[in-house]
Amino acid sequence: MPGPQPTVSVIVPVYNDAERLGLCLEALARQGLPRSSFEVLVVDNGSAVSPGEIVAKYPFCRLLNEPRPGSYNARNTGCLAAAGEFLAFTDADCRPHPDWLENAVEYFRGNPQTAAIGGRIELDVPDRPSAAEAYERVFAFRQDKYVLEYGFAATANLVVRRSVVHQVGLFNGAVKSGGDRDFGQRLHLAGHRMDYVPDVVVTHPARAMLGELIRRRRRLEGGYRSVGKLSTPHDEWRPQTVEGTQKGVRMGLTLLATPGRVGLRSFQGVQVLLVAGMLVVVGAFERIRLWSGGVPVR
Repeated sequence: MPGPQPTVSVIVPVYNDAERLGLCLEALARQGLPRSSFEVLVVDNGSAVSPGEIVAKYPFCRLLNEPRPGSYNARNTGCLAAAGEFLAFTDADCRPHPDWLENAVEYFRGNPQTAAIGGRIELDVPDRPSAAEAYERVFAFRQDKYVLEYGFAATANLVVRRSVVHQVGLFNGAVKSGGDRDFGQRLHLAGHRMDYVPDVVVTHPARAMLGELIRRRRRLEGGYRSVGKLSTPHDEWRPQTVEGTQKGVRMGLTLLATPGRVGLRSFQGVQVLLVAGMLVVVGAFERIRLWSGGVPVR
């Protein structure tokens, strides 16, 4: 006879990142939620070397394969195979805190009207960060802003009722970035509620190299363009708006005048602004390339 159904199905897409996947699975092995209450579905998205050897070390994990490129295709494969009442999404380079699943389930039980939660994404930044890591410390993974102002949660830390996914549909596998934003829009249009829950935490390493930030910015531009095309039917829904330009100016002044307020040394504020300017230029060139018929990068 089949065993009891898990309460949570954790879905972890992976692409050529077996070493950090091992750290993620080790963190999942230390969850406070009873082992029988959750399953972990690792979905390999075409890695050059299969992570099967690493996954096999953890009896609570199952390895699936999704050959179609794109992390949203991989997440969808995990969704279709999941048995849990809740679907918890994180990435191979993340390390969930020991109470990640326990706190998520407890929040859902106490808030039956909540359909999805975006948890806090804590950046792992060294004491002496590179320019890229300093930039990440200031600007990366502002999950509270994503959820409260823009109505979506980054899939590095998103937990959803499985019944809601069945209602609003899977992620759009056609996009390489921005599928979390599109999913959040559809969730809100269907009348569901998403909450930001700061004690549902995963740790994500800060990107250490400028090349990583450039690739991410190019990928995001492709996502903005693709999701922009998809979002036409979602025009009824609007996220909360904020004073974008004024807020950006204030942040720039803070970085120059009092960088210690955001955890940086004096010269690092200038570094962060230079990196931000460089990424603006990268984004502009990428938009031109996409407008000229280029294909979004993975």
